[in-house]
Amino acid sequence: MYNIKGASMKKILLALLISLLSALNLFSQGNWEIKGGATYSNFRTVESQNNNGFTLGFGHEWSLIKIFSIGWEFFYNQKGAILRDKIIGNEYVKFVYKRDILTAIAFLESPILLKYNILLNKQTKLQLLTGLSLAIGIKDNTKVKNQRFLFEVKDPKEWEKLYYDYDFNIDPDGPLPHIARSSGFVFTTGIAIQWRFLAMEMRYGYDLYDVETVVSYDLYEKLHSLSLLFSYKF
Repeated sequence: MYNIKGASMKKILLALLISLLSALNLFSQGNWEIKGGATYSNFRTVESQNNNGFTLGFGHEWSLIKIFSIGWEFFYNQKGAILRDKIIGNEYVKFVYKRDILTAIAFLESPILLKYNILLNKQTKLQLLTGLSLAIGIKDNTKVKNQRFLFEVKDPKEWEKLYYDYDFNIDPDGPLPHIARSSGFVFTTGIAIQWRFLAMEMRYGYDLYDVETVVSYDLYEKLHSLSLLFSYKF
């Protein structure tokens, strides 16, 4: 009797094996690179100051034709911003302070980039790049400093008339860790110069998602960033 279930499993395993071999063949083409550098970021939706971080990761690049190539990367990136003199409020807050919020979030990012190559000589080329990156928030490194006491709220109804900048979130995590909700796509563009196996790159990132919650504060602000990166290709 023909075993349909066993035959289907063999087909699945064969398909997985073919996919794995295709992926290995794909990554055997082109060049790998190790990349790292500094990131300067702040919120583009509210007045803020830079909170500097760093980028570290690796990538792979495939040539399409002489002047175009595609790059895929995977890296750790810390971005954030400094918010000065902010008041956190709502009915859950009794003692009101002004404080500085040093927002710092660790992301795992994976961009796919289209690169336009301009050959300057046999060993040097200029690259113009653009693409989308998926950023996933993995750790909230935000710190709160310089708290200055303002007043005490006797009745929660007073908050209906009081001004405050951001909401206090009594349950920031909910069904998911709060930092995981600060995830989404980043529009990326930049310029790089490569000499033999070394490259230097200036990259701009325009975040399309909100940084929703840090610590216990609901921000709903958007970041943008400028990165200076150095890479070694092999």
